[in-house]
Amino acid sequence: MNLADLLGALAGVPRLDGPRCVGKHHLFDPPAWREPAPDVGRRHAQALTECERCPALADCRRWLGSLPRSARPSGVVAAQVIDPPATATKGITA
Repeated sequence: MNLADLLGALAGVPRLDGPRCVGKHHLFDPPAWREPAPDVGRRHAQALTECERCPALADCRRWLGSLPRSARPSGVVAAQVIDPPATATKGITA
């Protein structure tokens, strides 16, 4: 994603009232490089709990549903775990 795409995506993000994710982005982020799967699972479980209690969930879901699949952010969004897109490095071994 280039800068213009990123800025365009951010311009479409709605103003949400009282989102529970503010200040807790680390819980919602996609897996970090070499982050153990159990750690990712624990973080995402906490994020999903926050989402399910969030007063902005309905608006967040509407926003997510308005995006083409290719433009959806990775991680936990609108009480869903969204996997990052496949990368061009598939099949390369270290």
